[in-house]
Amino acid sequence: MKRFCWPGALLLAYQRGLKQYLETYLSDARGALTRMRAEVDYVPHLRGVKWNSATANPSDVQLGTKSNWASVYSNHKEVLCAKLITNG
Repeated sequence: MKRFCWPGALLLAYQRGLKQYLETYLSDARGALTRMRAEVDYVPHLRGVKWNSATANPSDVQLGTKSNWASVYSNHKEVLCAKLITNG
């Protein structure tokens, strides 16, 4: 297995606060079943680069365009990731 990112290369940025839901389901003879569900939305960010476009909701093509990103590192060795593949 090849390693492209080292520990500390990514930050998790939370896009929205914690969302909590109460869900009630009707069951057979036992009555109702209530459960609590929680969701959190986050996105991984690579240290050393920042989004450099006014687009608030970018497409996959815009995210993959080099000119939409700006470097914020002083030395290229500060970027600890060579390749990032996500399933987003």
